[in-house]
Amino acid sequence: MFSEHEKENLVPSDKGIQMYRRRLRELIGALQDGTEPPHATSIWPNPLPTYGGDTVLTVPEPAAGMTASSCRRSAWR
Repeated sequence: MFSEHEKENLVPSDKGIQMYRRRLRELIGALQDGTEPPHATSIWPNPLPTYGGDTVLTVPEPAAGMTASSCRRSAWR
């Protein structure tokens, strides 16, 4: 879906949207000229820590008599 950006009324706090659209237009133009766009892994080879409070749980294999859903529920306790 495309929208008409000329009819938008962006405010100074929308600077990130303007920067993103400008960069996207530059990358599209470069791709049309045959330049491969940069990949995130070429800029940052390792994952960036976000410190978002996300937790990854290791869920054990269900024991005899346990279903997968009851095993997941017990991992959250």
